[in-house]
Amino acid sequence: YQRRVHGGRVADEAIARGSTDNITCMLVQLKDGNEYQEIGGEFIPGPFHAKPKSGAFLQAYRKAAESAGFTIGQALEMRHDKVRSLMQQRILELKENGGSSGQDEILASLREEMVSFKPGPDKSLKGPERTKWFTTLARQLESLEDEQDGGINSKLAKLQQMGIPLSALGGANPTDK
Repeated sequence: YQRRVHGGRVADEAIARGSTDNITCMLVQLKDGNEYQEIGGEFIPGPFHAKPKSGAFLQAYRKAAESAGFTIGQALEMRHDKVRSLMQQRILELKENGGSSGQDEILASLREEMVSFKPGPDKSLKGPERTKWFTTLARQLESLEDEQDGGINSKLAKLQQMGIPLSALGGANPTDK
């Protein structure tokens, strides 16, 4: 239990300091650890921005969630709630220290990430229905990504992946020079 608490604190601090990458925390015990037989870890979804440059971001986010036994909807819901909590925590810290929330880079980064979840789930949603909202968000972002990636080259590549030769399209091969 203590390992999780300490590891969680390290990860929380990295997030609070504005980390925009995956966070992995490894605690090394330099004594006999035979009494620790528990294997496993805790899944903490990393930063999520709805403006990924490619579908690879969403695919990687989904795979990370699934490898830990979660759906992308659950991972996005967890991340949303974590960012919201970090924002509230940061605002309190700034008030206690006399800082300005308008000038704080960490808070600005968290607010920027929350834009990815706009408009956000309705406050009345609970349990599976709330998770479904995040799953739907992921699907919408994936479909937007498909539309943005809908240029002629990606369409031709999809046809080739399906085993349809470009010559079957008739006319000149657009890739010929």
